[in-house]
Amino acid sequence: MPYSLDPDDIQAIRQAYDDAVSRPRPGRGGGGCLVAIIAVALFLGLPSFLDWLGLTLPQSVGVALEAVLLAAALAGAAVALLGGGQAAAATRDRAEAALAALSRPFDALDREERRRAVAELLANAYVRSDATVVSAFDVDAARRRLGDSLPYILAAERALLREPGIRPVFTAKEDDEG
Repeated sequence: MPYSLDPDDIQAIRQAYDDAVSRPRPGRGGGGCLVAIIAVALFLGLPSFLDWLGLTLPQSVGVALEAVLLAAALAGAAVALLGGGQAAAATRDRAEAALAALSRPFDALDREERRRAVAELLANAYVRSDATVVSAFDVDAARRRLGDSLPYILAAERALLREPGIRPVFTAKEDDEG
């Protein structure tokens, strides 16, 4: 059975969603990948480029430059690989907390708690890391878990989807089926 949100609900959910999205998140390691790529490109291409220019570096400078570029590549790779895990875990934790709240009987939450929980759930439904986006939770399992709160969540998601900035979470399956 569809749930109807009043304008106050929609405005409050949008505000809570915007707050959740704008909250500072742990570092994702996004710059690490770029640093690693640039360092490897320079490590591999700089000798040829210098030869093409007709320049030669003293051996000690060349070895030191190679060591710095190699260290930068390794550090960038480490930040890209390890930094993303912290952000992903924080996103999944927030989504799980919202799922837990919304999985309780619908009337167990007051209106404000319900608004905040649905905003947190939708804001933390995806883990973003550089060029990849993955779901923070199993949507089908969450649908089953949410029970009588699901129509409310679907209504909130549809209301948020009217404005740019949100990816479909639960309504995506409906779109696939419809």
